[in-house]
Amino acid sequence: MVFVVCLYHPSIHPPIHPSIHPSIHPPIHPSIHPSIHPPIHPSIHPPIHPSIHPSIHPSIHPSIHPSIFFNTVNYYIQNVKEEQAVGARYCQSLDELLKDSDFVVLAVNLTPETTGLIGHRELSLMRSTATLVNISRGQVVDQDALVDALRSGTIRGAALDVTHPEPLPRDHPLLSLPNVVITTHIGTNTMNTCHRMVESMINNSLAVLTGRPIPNEVRAQ
Repeated sequence: MVFVVCLYHPSIHPPIHPSIHPSIHPPIHPSIHPSIHPPIHPSIHPPIHPSIHPSIHPSIHPSIHPSIFFNTVNYYIQNVKEEQAVGARYCQSLDELLKDSDFVVLAVNLTPETTGLIGHRELSLMRSTATLVNISRGQVVDQDALVDALRSGTIRGAALDVTHPEPLPRDHPLLSLPNVVITTHIGTNTMNTCHRMVESMINNSLAVLTGRPIPNEVRAQ
């Protein structure tokens, strides 16, 4: 068994420009001159939605409370917890959440139960001013139904960090719609999250080498 630990040093991989915060635009290799690849404006790559609690997405600073941006945060999950911490309102059903939300953020595992979770019926329940955000897996959304909803104005827009397949074919209709933003499955690519991933890898490796319990062990059923 071989463990490889990658060490990071800023002299090898410096930031593009000091005015661009690393969490907004990760460093680019020094061989790429800024004149060739200029810094990206932060408005193009905004932070992830503040309603996602830090325990779920640790790259968001805990001082950012969703009430700063929205009056109410609705959620629908099987395990109800930390509701008061984020000032959220529990919805008794997915239908209730879809009807009452301006932004519907999908952050679920891909399972037989969640495959096709959002289809024609679910999209028809959403507000015409609503935006669908998918940061889970592409198969959770019926993409043909989504195209129809976006073209007809059933919903206002969609922001997709995941699609099916990835990448989409060049002639896929989602790529030509003006009310869709698609990113390349990089929703977690913030500096804080990358640091936590490296720390987790090192801690797991050291646990194996020293005979301690592995913090993030996945056991076969």
